[in-house]
Amino acid sequence: MLLAALSRSTLPGTFAPFAHQQFTIAPGWLLTIATDGLLSRIEVSDEEIVGAESLLWPLNVGSDVKFITARFSRKLRRLEILKATISGRPVYYHIGSNGEFLVSTHIRLLRQAGVVIQENAEVIPELLIYRTVAPPRTLYRGIEQLPAAGRILAQVEEHGCSLTVSAGYSLPDGTGKDHDEEDISKRVTEFLRAAVSRLKPASQSVATLLSGGVDSSILCGLVEQQLDSYDTYSSSYPFEDPEKDFEKTYALSAAAALSTRHNFFVPNTHDFLAGVVEGLSNAETPLDHLQSVLLHLLFKHAIPRHLTRVIHGAVAEAAWGTETHMLLGRAGTPRQNLLSTGPALALLRLVGAFWPTALGVREGVETVKRLELPLSSALNPLWEVGAYGDSEWVQAHYQVSAEDIVRPRYDSLQSLAHLPMNDVLALYSFNFQVATNVALWSKLAEGQGKIAYYPFADRDLLDFAFSIPWDLKLKSAKHFLRESGRALGIPDAILDRPKRSFGINSDRWAEKGGVLEPLIPVAAKVVDIDELRTLQGRASRPAMTLWSLLNYAILKRLIISNEPPEVLLSEVADNRQRIARQQS
Repeated sequence: MLLAALSRSTLPGTFAPFAHQQFTIAPGWLLTIATDGLLSRIEVSDEEIVGAESLLWPLNVGSDVKFITARFSRKLRRLEILKATISGRPVYYHIGSNGEFLVSTHIRLLRQAGVVIQENAEVIPELLIYRTVAPPRTLYRGIEQLPAAGRILAQVEEHGCSLTVSAGYSLPDGTGKDHDEEDISKRVTEFLRAAVSRLKPASQSVATLLSGGVDSSILCGLVEQQLDSYDTYSSSYPFEDPEKDFEKTYALSAAAALSTRHNFFVPNTHDFLAGVVEGLSNAETPLDHLQSVLLHLLFKHAIPRHLTRVIHGAVAEAAWGTETHMLLGRAGTPRQNLLSTGPALALLRLVGAFWPTALGVREGVETVKRLELPLSSALNPLWEVGAYGDSEWVQAHYQVSAEDIVRPRYDSLQSLAHLPMNDVLALYSFNFQVATNVALWSKLAEGQGKIAYYPFADRDLLDFAFSIPWDLKLKSAKHFLRESGRALGIPDAILDRPKRSFGINSDRWAEKGGVLEPLIPVAAKVVDIDELRTLQGRASRPAMTLWSLLNYAILKRLIISNEPPEVLLSEVADNRQRIARQQS
């Protein structure tokens, strides 16, 4: 935890048991920095005062990786906040009506410092569609969040602090330049090896999340080679259909192929329901998917306390190509041009009546055609990335249009509109989706005394990835990552098997009387229960809207109303027992 504040008087909070220091920095101005010591500390010199969070603290080694830095220059009377691409840390900031500036990794620390935490109802439609709120907005009124690679300059002036905020990660110089294809995979391996090797001083405290996909398998191989660490972990839902438990199949087969000490963890349903409340309390932001609850429970119950650094394979797709990137690659091809004609589309619709695959082909063709629409159009396929909620339901219940929902994201993306669509999609995916997710997962880890680390978010690797022309990167899905994996000795059977979604079908959890039923009365203290009931069922989009609405309601009670988690956990337990009695 880290907080830095520029205030005119002593902050009202005590900050116990955190370490905190207060400095007079100008006539009538104080700087306060508070840290919890897990991955943060305070450093003071004659020139500057620094609060920082880093990967290896408190080992105090020269090769440490700074996640977040709050650096105050005594000479300039300026506080600089830097958030690294690899940080995986949230940064929330607030400027008060009197010009005071506060920044923190935790909403609770802002509350302790005197910031009033209020609901920002404007973001609810976006949350229900995308399951997250994209930077700079948050669920909390007057509190914004810094994107990955973002920077804030807070200048102390007589009337108050003035802010200059950067827009997040942007393309490096030299993008799209020529590369020797044989050299690309080697350099990818070198960058990843360097990122993993930074953990050598803490090699005895490393755990690796292994889903069995390409990204996690590559990292697992590197961790074994560089750190001599073999402890891997994965998890699955207690209510999953065993025939569709692809994560279990993939994780266990990858662990066997890579000779790891694998721990496959399945919580019980009671722990999962409690994990929703606990995870939201720790994260202070919506849990983007049910799988985030599994991560919280892994950190809490499965990974031993002494394994404090957890390696995660997230981020890779944003820079190396998403499924939507692969779809974009069809634009302008003879096949696409042929199927885009009126007669071809009509034929696909007709054939689809008895051959469903034809309808999927038609949908893909029409999606590629819509790429010609401007970014300002809600029909541009970009806005479908990460959109899992029921748009019609959200629009009807909140009296908003599709354009209203995407407009805040478009406003933040306008500066990229001149770039090729592949770059826009990648930067959108990284800044608005991936970075938000890893900040959530990092908070879940921190809540259990662990530090999440994302080697694929290393700045050098990201810059290199974005320097490679897209036509090379999209020769096949994750082409150069797979080639890097082969060079590391990852078996072809792991690298070349079909990509699987590790989500869970909504018919396993979203029906009335189903797994999540004990959460409904808890959320109904905030949201009309009839609204919740209309979303229950097997259909995936209403189900994901239900999930996001449950998240919103529970967060409002925990963070905005400041109810103790124990109160909600008791309600969940009581509801579960009552439902069990009714069903017996």
